[in-house]
Amino acid sequence: MKNGIISFADECRELCVNRGVGIPMYTLSTNCLYYYAYVLADKMADELHRPVHFSEKAKNMKKAINNAFWSSEKGSYTYIYDSFGGCDSQEGMGISFAILFDVADEEKKRSILANHHTTPHGFPCVYPSFSRYDTPDGQSFGRHSGTVWPQIQGFWASAVASCKDSVLFDREFAAQTANALRSMQFAEIYHPLTGEPYGGRQENYGIAITDWNAEPHQTWSATAYLRNVYMDLMGMEFKPDKIVFCPVESTLVKKRELKGLRYRNAVLNISVSGEGSDIKTFCVNGEERKPFISADESDELNIEIVLGNDKTF
Repeated sequence: MKNGIISFADECRELCVNRGVGIPMYTLSTNCLYYYAYVLADKMADELHRPVHFSEKAKNMKKAINNAFWSSEKGSYTYIYDSFGGCDSQEGMGISFAILFDVADEEKKRSILANHHTTPHGFPCVYPSFSRYDTPDGQSFGRHSGTVWPQIQGFWASAVASCKDSVLFDREFAAQTANALRSMQFAEIYHPLTGEPYGGRQENYGIAITDWNAEPHQTWSATAYLRNVYMDLMGMEFKPDKIVFCPVESTLVKKRELKGLRYRNAVLNISVSGEGSDIKTFCVNGEERKPFISADESDELNIEIVLGNDKTF
């Protein structure tokens, strides 16, 4: 097949009659996004005081995803559902979204964590790499299978953090950090065995399977890392009317500080110290409070969070 989704319609036109130029298949990640789009649409409607329309569609979509993609044998979700036999590979983005969007229930989340596969330099976009991209030296991977994409790493790190698995979070955050420092940038893709920027192998317009470049200085790679800093290490959950704090436990970073972060009319200076998975104390400008900042607050707010293992909030 030539490179690119659009060419699929030309080569397999009989499969795409009356279906536009899409590929006649369903992937886990895309369907999780469709589900969460329904969820967010209703939340937006509620904020705008408009009728809510999508809760039933969201419910049906979640049920369909679990019926079509969950594999009891694997203890995880499969990658592709189609009329060609599907694909039971691990899709990194898909299982991350299934956890983050609560498509998976608590039992399924535990099963995913117990049965996932990672690589020496980070969580792969798809595993295993498709065999057509193999080379005799065992060092080649598909551009979209086997390789490490930082934005997928970021979602996976957030997913395991949401499950309070500090060991898996630390592993992924350390891999992200090492990959970025090794090349002094946030590249598009990394080699799973060397950690070097690596574009992988892909079909080249029907001529052959060739090596592709990893583009440098990628915004989505950098923002994935920032997501893990803001939302996981600092524990910021952004809600319509406030920020709720719940930092992930981490042995990588003993003292965490974030200064000068603008939030609406306020400037936040945040420090997190202590060890444990629970908030022991939460102080704003020296005053102990519940662990959130309201959207209507202003001025400079010095937020001090101390973690411990004795749950206070």
